[in-house]
Amino acid sequence: MRMPSTVTALSLVFGVALGLMGCDSDDTIALKRFNNPDDRLTLRVTASEELGDPLEIPLRSNTGAIVVGEAEVSPGSGPVGTDHQVLIWVEPDYKDAVIRARVVTVGERGEQVHNLVRDSAEPSLWELKLRSYGEVGEEREDTFRVELWRAADVDEDADFEEDLD
Repeated sequence: MRMPSTVTALSLVFGVALGLMGCDSDDTIALKRFNNPDDRLTLRVTASEELGDPLEIPLRSNTGAIVVGEAEVSPGSGPVGTDHQVLIWVEPDYKDAVIRARVVTVGERGEQVHNLVRDSAEPSLWELKLRSYGEVGEEREDTFRVELWRAADVDEDADFEEDLD
């Protein structure tokens, strides 16, 4: 086996050191809002065992001018303990820009943030299952605020930063 020359070995060490200096140890990503903050659905928690029809809304660009996708919650109402499927479809032209999809649930029981999972075979589709919690017989309305996020460009301020997970 031929041993590397001193110059080759030093070049390799120097190259690795430069590469490590260029690595960012930050585990966060800067995000910008992609869709309109008014993209919301209102889900009813009912005392009845009957499940409601799915709720659907178009998702619009941050200015509201362009439809960039669609959100659906199914069923749209039901008693405490109901499992609701949240689906988000991003239009094909925008699927590569959107890197995070979230639903923020807001109601009498507070506010919670839920990250949806992107489908491995269809990058336009995001999905999550949520269960409504509360006391048996409880009735209320919960708002589901749908949020699409893109990576912030280097020269723009982020709306917020989030862990890369």
